[in-house]
Amino acid sequence: MHFSRRDFWLVLTTCSVCLLSSLIVQKVFAYDPQVEGDLNYSRNALLKQRSEIELACDRKMSQVAQLQNEIDRLHKYLEDTDRSLRYIDSALKGE
Repeated sequence: MHFSRRDFWLVLTTCSVCLLSSLIVQKVFAYDPQVEGDLNYSRNALLKQRSEIELACDRKMSQVAQLQNEIDRLHKYLEDTDRSLRYIDSALKGE
């Protein structure tokens, strides 16, 4: 069987990639049980931390919503006060 140069390099490159990929996969799965345990511990700690941060965000969002409601209420009080002042000013001017 005769290969052209292009085919030869293509086959060589493909084989090299396959070989490197299998070595990398073997290396990843060749962790020491202690290392794997440490990684799992770190992962679980990060998941717990994420949950706590998410809960803190939800609490803050609730507080922000409550404060926004209070601000809206105060703005309505200001509008009512301004309207009352306009009525009194109009009455004083005799309008």
